[in-house]
Amino acid sequence: MIPDNIRRKVLALLAKAEDPATTEAEAEAYTAKATEWMARYGIDRALAADRNPTNDTPTDKIVTIPNPRAMVKAQLFFRIAEAMRCKTVRIPHRRGKSNGTQRVHVFGYTSDVERAEVMYTSLLLQMMNGLAKITTAPGNVPIKTYKRSWGHGFANRVGDRIEAIERQAAQEVTPQAEGRSTALVLANRSQVVEARKNTVYQRTTRGRTTFNLSGYQAGAEAGNRADIGQTRLNGRAALGR
Repeated sequence: MIPDNIRRKVLALLAKAEDPATTEAEAEAYTAKATEWMARYGIDRALAADRNPTNDTPTDKIVTIPNPRAMVKAQLFFRIAEAMRCKTVRIPHRRGKSNGTQRVHVFGYTSDVERAEVMYTSLLLQMMNGLAKITTAPGNVPIKTYKRSWGHGFANRVGDRIEAIERQAAQEVTPQAEGRSTALVLANRSQVVEARKNTVYQRTTRGRTTFNLSGYQAGAEAGNRADIGQTRLNGRAALGR
């Protein structure tokens, strides 16, 4: 479980980012810092677990994502979880049994799944607030199509930026005096997670989604503004010390 002191700091930063009184630049800075904290925590947990595997173990869970806009919400969860070194599989409903929800089976180490859930909760609010502000679509594009495209653009760009911060955190970590390199530790964890997923799902297929280009690009631009500023991690110190 994420330590209370780290969770409080991250949630406080995210709350400031979500405050309507916060400027766009301030919101980006707050969320960037929260994302950096989460990335650094993830690296610390990975290295600690390499020394003592009981510190962080593989897990999996099924997450049910409700309407409205369950598909777009699911895409946001996919991208955040995958950026944080998890693997995800969407579980289709049986034909004729859909109730509008989306079910996602997420696989990962406990710390990474927890980190993804914390970030998803905040970024979901930002995404839904952005969608709520869209009242018209350009040209003859149906508003439903435009909003769906916007949401996917937002989700994918957010995921790209989280991945960049995760890579930066891994590159800037101080090498361990003993034990394996950070790159090897993370690669091994990814292999473990992939194997666990493949044990449950021997075969998966990729879905296909069509987008309105202008809506997708507008959502991607909002994903740039909403969160993850490409700030570097300066002076890497272990968290919680």
